[in-house]
Amino acid sequence: MSKVQIKTGYLNQLKSPFLSFVYICLFSSNVYASPMNGLSLYGPENLKYKNGQPYEYSNPKAPKGGHLVLADFGAFTKLNPASLKGVPAPGIANLIFQTPMDSSADDSEPFSQYGSLVEKVELAADRLSMIYHINKNAKFSDGYPVTADDFVFSFDLLKDPEYHPISKQYFKDIKNVKKISSHKVKYTFSIYNQELPLITGQMTIFPKHIYGNKNKSFGSDFDEIAVGSGPYRIKSFDFGKQLLK
Repeated sequence: MSKVQIKTGYLNQLKSPFLSFVYICLFSSNVYASPMNGLSLYGPENLKYKNGQPYEYSNPKAPKGGHLVLADFGAFTKLNPASLKGVPAPGIANLIFQTPMDSSADDSEPFSQYGSLVEKVELAADRLSMIYHINKNAKFSDGYPVTADDFVFSFDLLKDPEYHPISKQYFKDIKNVKKISSHKVKYTFSIYNQELPLITGQMTIFPKHIYGNKNKSFGSDFDEIAVGSGPYRIKSFDFGKQLLK
């Protein structure tokens, strides 16, 4: 047997394992981890809190009610936190509106998030896609439920010319968002980035039935109403002077 024949035979012996390895690489991207209540930049083993467990720095039994008056420098000229023109009211992005995930402020967690509008998240093994399970109890301040349609709509808003370009740049590596069911949505990423799944959790979710009106401008026609799913509602406002929640 010649040397060439020996090499050929050796390659044929390797052919089956090699193809098996290729198949594993091709299809492993569709494998998702078990649903989790949060995400950590350094892996699920670094999540400190279990599902339903309050942050150590919070008090779930804190008394409710009363009044709090906060002062801030400068004026505000709009109620839309994501539009380009104008200055949004202080705190409106976090108090009136909501994001899929909530970033932990615990010093022992450098970069971890837990479900806010979502109750579970599945992350692909290659970190190139993820699935959100939206909390079925989540509602907007007008009583409408938060659904996958609102998540898809909020992503599509990035294409609006009146959406703030800084946010567009921040979320630019999210390739698409697809509705799986009424309360399940899939995000696909265009590149590998360890932080992308957590960046996704910081996108403001807008109600499609309010901001999706084709006859209205996203940047200028929503200064008389602000409907979100956050813990507060706007009772009254006077641009540049005060905002009552």
